[in-house]
Amino acid sequence: MSLTKADIANYFSNCRVDIIKNYRLREPQLQGYVETFKYFKNNGKHALLVLPVGCGKSGLIAILPYRIAEGRVLVITPNIKIRQTIEEALDPSSSENFYINQRILAKNDCPRVVVLASGETNRYDTDEAHIVVTNIQQLQSRTGWLEQFPKDYFDLIIVDEAHHNVAESWQEVFRYFNNAKIISLTGTPFRSDGTPVEGDEIYRYSLSRAMETKPPPVGDGHCLLLLFCRLFFVYSFNRLSAQNPASPHLLILPVLKASSVDVPADCALWQAILLLGLPRG
Repeated sequence: MSLTKADIANYFSNCRVDIIKNYRLREPQLQGYVETFKYFKNNGKHALLVLPVGCGKSGLIAILPYRIAEGRVLVITPNIKIRQTIEEALDPSSSENFYINQRILAKNDCPRVVVLASGETNRYDTDEAHIVVTNIQQLQSRTGWLEQFPKDYFDLIIVDEAHHNVAESWQEVFRYFNNAKIISLTGTPFRSDGTPVEGDEIYRYSLSRAMETKPPPVGDGHCLLLLFCRLFFVYSFNRLSAQNPASPHLLILPVLKASSVDVPADCALWQAILLLGLPRG
């Protein structure tokens, strides 16, 4: 059944959602959400949020539409791999669903999500969705998707890895949906060529703060404690937390098995090695 703009606005405005008092949310997720909410309440147009890798960007993307979007939401990623990550975080049937795992929404209250994929999706599908997820290549003129949507089809556009957003392919989308609110998220506010990322920077979570702050509990999972090469490892689900007893820094490394980690006991660069392995949020 097709959803009208009023249907979607009512959903994002009135759905029972647990964000503000949800202790399971990470600090940058809650703070980023609050700052974005205030920005658009003051008639902002294009918000920029800067979060280091591993600080929960996918989860923040999941909660941003609530009480902010007044119509359908478009989430744009730079490639298929990142698109799949966002899809898993939003899909109620996925074990990685952020809403359910963090008890933000009941399963029956989760949004309808559609992924734009060549030959697999049509306008009937997107008309039934609250959120449309895509990679930027699907929206380029040659694919034909962009012109299939009315210019007011999306009220809110969320851009992941926004250091790409000054490229012409992204600018074409912004010009087409020129009345939509835009939220850009990135780990760096500058491109490799020094060009600043578009948007009003309303929130920045520093890397030093990210390294100092412990993540919240993950669901009701149990942890396995191991002592290994002077580092303490905490294995929970598919994530491994590593803490140096002599340092307050907590870093997270995604692994499939605890045994897949091999850190030399006296490795002076262990923090840098683990930092490179920080997981997507």
